[in-house]
Amino acid sequence: MDELSAGGWFEPVRTESWRWSIDLTAQQARALFRTFSDWSNREVEAVGRAVADEGGTVTEHYRTVLHLLRGSTAVPQI
Repeated sequence: MDELSAGGWFEPVRTESWRWSIDLTAQQARALFRTFSDWSNREVEAVGRAVADEGGTVTEHYRTVLHLLRGSTAVPQI
């Protein structure tokens, strides 16, 4: 929030945060990791095997943060 409002163009309103998760099959995990540009095919396949070895599904945990700001009424001078 500090970084977003530092220029004076926006005023903080509030921040919301949610935790959520999704269960992925080995195939879905492979598909997800293939979207990562720095992962090789060998690494992606290793992820799929690891998921299969762990029972066929893995849970990915996430946290989503939403910062709400409004335009400042005092626009800074450029």
